Amino acid sequence: MKNLTLLCLCLLFMSNCTHRMVRTGYEPTSTAYNQCNVEVRKWMTPTDSLQKIGQLKLGESGFAVSCNEQRALDILRNEACSINANIIN
Repeated sequence: MKNLTLLCLCLLFMSNCTHRMVRTGYEPTSTAYNQCNVEVRKWMTPTDSLQKIGQLKLGESGFAVSCNEQRALDILRNEACSINANIIN
């Protein structure tokens, strides 16, 4: 029982904010993320003037203790910058 408790504590302390990313329709064109001005919108209606480049589903394991919305937005912005996107919906 002591070993199981120790193992659980070790796994808890080793877990950090690691997001799972599932990319659909694209692969990043560069690994060097540049700072770009990507606009973040919520529930935007697509129009004819916009072209969908790809889709990214972002999730986390549930054991992370340091994940927050700002960290997730930073990941989304970096992905958008890597494929030269202008808007995140």
